[in-house]
Amino acid sequence: MKYILKWILFSLAFVPLLVNLNTLFPFIFTKTLLIRSAITLFWVLFAIFFFTRKREFLDLLNNNWRFIKNPIYIFVSIFILLMLFSTIFAVDLTKAFFGDIERGEGYIGILHFFAFFVASLLVFKKEDWATFFRFSLVTGAILLTDSIQELATGKFDRAQSLVGNPTFLAGYFLFVILSALLSFSMSKNRIGWRIFSFLMIFGGVAGVFLTGTRGAILGLAVSVLVLTLYFAVKGKEVSFSLGSINLNLQKTGIALLVVSIFGIGGFVLTRENSFWQKVPGLERFTDISITDPTLQTRLISAGVSLDAINPAKNGAHRFLIGYGWENFNIAYNKYYNSEYMRYESLWFDRAHNKIFDVLVMTGVLGLLSFLGIWLSVFYLAFKKISEKGVAIPIIFFGSAYFIQNLFVFDQITTYIPLFAFLAFAVFASSDSGKVVYSKKLLRLKNISEKSMPYTLPIVGAAFSFALVAYVFIPYAQSISFVKVLQSQSVAVAIENLDSYTKPYNYAQPTIRNRLLTQAVSLIGSEDPSGLVNTILALEEEVITKEPYDPRDISLVATAYRLKGNVGEPGAYEKAEEYYLRAFELSPTRQDHFYNLATLYADQGNFQKMQEYAGTMLSQSRDVPRTKILYVSLITREGESRYAEAIKELNAAVSDPMVYFTGSPEESAIRTIYDLSVEHFFNVRDRENFLVTIRGAIDFEKTIDKFNKYRFEAGAIGSLPPSRVPELETALNKFLAGGFSALGE
Repeated sequence: MKYILKWILFSLAFVPLLVNLNTLFPFIFTKTLLIRSAITLFWVLFAIFFFTRKREFLDLLNNNWRFIKNPIYIFVSIFILLMLFSTIFAVDLTKAFFGDIERGEGYIGILHFFAFFVASLLVFKKEDWATFFRFSLVTGAILLTDSIQELATGKFDRAQSLVGNPTFLAGYFLFVILSALLSFSMSKNRIGWRIFSFLMIFGGVAGVFLTGTRGAILGLAVSVLVLTLYFAVKGKEVSFSLGSINLNLQKTGIALLVVSIFGIGGFVLTRENSFWQKVPGLERFTDISITDPTLQTRLISAGVSLDAINPAKNGAHRFLIGYGWENFNIAYNKYYNSEYMRYESLWFDRAHNKIFDVLVMTGVLGLLSFLGIWLSVFYLAFKKISEKGVAIPIIFFGSAYFIQNLFVFDQITTYIPLFAFLAFAVFASSDSGKVVYSKKLLRLKNISEKSMPYTLPIVGAAFSFALVAYVFIPYAQSISFVKVLQSQSVAVAIENLDSYTKPYNYAQPTIRNRLLTQAVSLIGSEDPSGLVNTILALEEEVITKEPYDPRDISLVATAYRLKGNVGEPGAYEKAEEYYLRAFELSPTRQDHFYNLATLYADQGNFQKMQEYAGTMLSQSRDVPRTKILYVSLITREGESRYAEAIKELNAAVSDPMVYFTGSPEESAIRTIYDLSVEHFFNVRDRENFLVTIRGAIDFEKTIDKFNKYRFEAGAIGSLPPSRVPELETALNKFLAGGFSALGE
């Protein structure tokens, strides 16, 4: 039985390889399926193990009580407990507990990772840990090979492989390096694994650079500096040999420290040299500055996070226990900084900084316990773990992963590696001798053993129920829904409606949102089946059960606005109600001002439109995206607003931080320029005609630049023809001969 339990956990070393393109979030949902299935099977069999081989079970359990006193174990347990309090008192309790299928977390997901943490300590011995790390190396080698092949095709400029995201792939490659270092140290009598492990140290490093993830590369650099300092100070205590080669690690550490300082200094001084543009990973550091959009959005997010837990604004309870797991977006929307749209228009559901993530979602208490985990890791690695071949990899990964998580967050691919690392750190830093029981520990042991006939079946049953209700059923719904999307058939959508919309579970907000997004295009066309109304009702059920996501509420409002546009009585009133609800959840985000202004423009109420459009512009006057939204609104009022619109649009287009959301918006802006050129030509307004045509040229040059970037990145197959020559010819004719030179 013990071997079966171990192999169930070994299977989790292959999680990153699982992908199913026939489900929603193909790089995530199938990984969630394996993790929760394996953990459930482990605890069901573990309960059976207790009832069938009780003596052997208790011997196994007795050997593991030494871990309970380990600081890492204590802080991890406290963190999970505090997360439970945050979940119970979360703003959105449903989201906090179940999460969503895009992340595979929620408190229920975190419980599965914690269950793996406990399970591995129950059954893994030293050789089992070595096996787990070796299997992780196999996974890493497959991902590395796939990444190289992926980049060779030219479809991507950063490796993402079977993980589906370069950033999270980089985090996994850091774990690959850890696995290689530990496997190398723990495989002294297995020469094949030792050689493979040694090679995969460099393979993991190469993988990090192939992803081009700056946070992970920075983490790698910091970890190297930490280790060189460690070797420089404690090198005499550490021996390293590779065949006949014996290194003095103290001297090596000093030498590496000097080389690192000069290397980093040299790169900083010469980073504009074209040579660095050819080095995978490093090229993304060559143009980084304080104005870098990624850096700026992270800084803005940090400010929003601090506002969200400010006790003066939200009370002591949010400061202490936060908003609840998976509730970061609620806090972010409430304290949204409109300056954020200067850099991108995406919606954040994470702070992209683990510290701020934990702070907002679990409060100060959760953050203190989280930091306690990492402080314990470093303390034990430096002070407690005598085997340096184990301590050094732990110091390396702890440094690298903690630093990279200042720029990102954990994800389904990296959670098992993270909890495996923490569990191994507990294993390696705990006393291996006979357990000495204090009175409290002995009392806890006795209570635990007496309660196991009841608790183990309950745990097994709870995990089993969760697996069926919150994994198998949502997974089947997801597959069914993807088939409907692939069919592109209304008849298929109607015929299979119940298979992907019932029963309601944590997959439904995503499924129904996407369903309504597809269905709004049918509004105004013949719909004898009433499919649109059915889908709209399903999405309204979502916002009734989970009324905290303004995106879902705005989508419903938009559907009613479009219904109002085709004359449905009462639809405009419903749209206004829902738009105002979304606005209340995020009262500073430009999207909500824009949506309300659009609603009033559709009704011809331009005074009301101007109230929202004007407020939107005034609160973020210098943000180019705001100007573009403002212009798209006021031009609906007619030719009287064209001069003002062109002034704002030209200012937006000439801003170096301008960006567009896609071809429809680019076409809409082009139409505004064309109509304005025609209008000012017809009324013979020389000044505004020149301002408009010059702005149109600047706009087309910007589009050409974006198209060139898209083409080089492989996003488009060919460069669209440029309109710049045509417009410049018209401008030159006008400057030479005025309006008459352009004809009628």
